[in-house]
Amino acid sequence: MYKVSSPLLQVAIDTLDLDKAIEIAKKAYLAGADIIEAGTPLIKKYGVLAIKRIRDELPRTKIFADMKVADASEIELRLAMEAGADIVSVLASADDNTIIDSIMFGKRNGIEICIDFIGVKDVINRLMEIFYVRPDYLCYHIPYDLSKKSQVNIANSIRVVKELVRMSGTLVSVAGGLDYNTIPLFINAGASVLVVGRTITNSENIEEAVKKIKTLLAQSLP
Repeated sequence: MYKVSSPLLQVAIDTLDLDKAIEIAKKAYLAGADIIEAGTPLIKKYGVLAIKRIRDELPRTKIFADMKVADASEIELRLAMEAGADIVSVLASADDNTIIDSIMFGKRNGIEICIDFIGVKDVINRLMEIFYVRPDYLCYHIPYDLSKKSQVNIANSIRVVKELVRMSGTLVSVAGGLDYNTIPLFINAGASVLVVGRTITNSENIEEAVKKIKTLLAQSLP
């Protein structure tokens, strides 16, 4: 089973202002964020230039490109890779061939692939359908449009994350509306990567928010 010594913090940056995104990325990285994410809205507005700008400004950070690849995987993955991405998301709802081709592309080219289960109703069943080749990450992703209406069943989400960790033997990340109260719950469920967006990016003090979450992650160590 893949393991990390301590859960990692991935900061998701979805702002539509590229200069502000770079500023947030710098502050988050210097405060200890493990992975910087170029969010989907940011990439849709600026294209892979958003990834390249983060790479140029932070040459040593690990960059996650939330491309949510659904088709033509080699084309989209190569675009993200050449712009400087280390990890790229591919939708679990995509065709099986797209998923397998993406994972194999990542293995050939030295980039990591995250299979994102956003919008998938039966996560565990879908995992069993597509798990021919092990990806680098599986992401349990609570949709923004659901989380903003406070309709998330946290107990069920924790159950699914536990099952993903138990069955997959790979790194599991959790994304979508995480805050100081829910982060410890998913750490206890076995998540290896906590993807935090608004709790950090909307904070008046980015560095303080990152450090507070990193402390929560460090406290999870046995």
